[in-house]
Amino acid sequence: MIHPIIENDIKLVLKDVGISISQLEGKKILITGASGMLASYIVYTLLYANNYVFKKPAKLYLVIRQGRKPFGKDQNIYYL
Repeated sequence: MIHPIIENDIKLVLKDVGISISQLEGKKILITGASGMLASYIVYTLLYANNYVFKKPAKLYLVIRQGRKPFGKDQNIYYL
């Protein structure tokens, strides 16, 4: 569950980027340092887009520290 403040931030980001986010629909995306502050916002934004914006979800490949899975077990998340 995403904190309400972060969820509100994500909605504002998606509103600001508009149709540009659709370029990531169905893509494979590698994010290094995914558990860091800025990268985690990107991950949360893409997860939100997967659930509420995209018709075909993006696959997220996340490089994080060993043993951590901060974003759960979503079927479109792959931890490296």
